Amino acid sequence: MFSLVGPLQLYAQAPSFNATVSTDKILQNSVFEVQFELKNASTENFIPPDFSPFRVVSGPAMGSSTIIINGEVSRSQSWTYS
Repeated sequence: MFSLVGPLQLYAQAPSFNATVSTDKILQNSVFEVQFELKNASTENFIPPDFSPFRVVSGPAMGSSTIIINGEVSRSQSWTYS
């Protein structure tokens, strides 16, 4: 289970939260990435899920973006684990 804790700031567009995996087939002893992305909202306290029985070898790598088009603001935050 993961959690977004703390104040959540919303923007003009509907917020969304997505989780993606870098591949659809995972071989034993291989490395893959899991990315969590929050769009049109922001938080300072992302709590990732328990990755057991997998071992996290790197992360979180955090990213953020802000796009303003004709005065409309779109933002995203992401957290990536390998």
